[in-house]
Amino acid sequence: MNNYLARILVILLATTMIASSAAVVYGLDDIGTVHAAERPVIVLDPGHDSTHTGAAANGINEETVTLAIALACKSELEKYSCDVYMTRDGAACVNGGGSVRAVTCNTARAALAASKGASVYVSFHLNSAASSAANGAEVWCSTAYEDSATGASSKSLASKILGQLVKAGMGNRGIKYANHTVTLNTNASGIPSCLIEHGFIQNAHDAAFFKSAEGQATLGAADAK
Repeated sequence: MNNYLARILVILLATTMIASSAAVVYGLDDIGTVHAAERPVIVLDPGHDSTHTGAAANGINEETVTLAIALACKSELEKYSCDVYMTRDGAACVNGGGSVRAVTCNTARAALAASKGASVYVSFHLNSAASSAANGAEVWCSTAYEDSATGASSKSLASKILGQLVKAGMGNRGIKYANHTVTLNTNASGIPSCLIEHGFIQNAHDAAFFKSAEGQATLGAADAK
């Protein structure tokens, strides 16, 4: 299996299963090839929606671009032996629309991952800043679980994704920590997770990726590697 994200998802799943003493047997044929008794389950979360909108500037709407990148990632991941779910596959909020606050919607997104038995959860976002000089990708993990086994798996996942985004042409702003609802709640359920800020919508270099279908596909493929 040549896809880095697919590989690490399987390895993370194996580690989690072993740690919880689950009776799942894994055979390693060679480095980079893992055969699991269960298919890894990946939940992709395109941040925001048409109700709980994200950042907007430079002709870019975050909620639209995050969906496009996540769909590109899903398409790439489906080439491999894993099951992929989306927290939304259209513009609308599927968790109550205008009747719920963003935090309630995000709580429901994390709960979906738990209900699907997710091996990994990845949330897709774009960054925003007052200065157009701000640029590059950063990946966030949960502060509350930083020192846990789930936190370590989350950091490993974040590092792999960030490395691939840098290879794709984005600047490297590193791995950061905060207690975002989606990463906090998924970690609480034992699910390794991270939140990707792919770049800054005000920056000309980063925005070029966000404005074209080719650039969105490039980022989605990088997230899947």
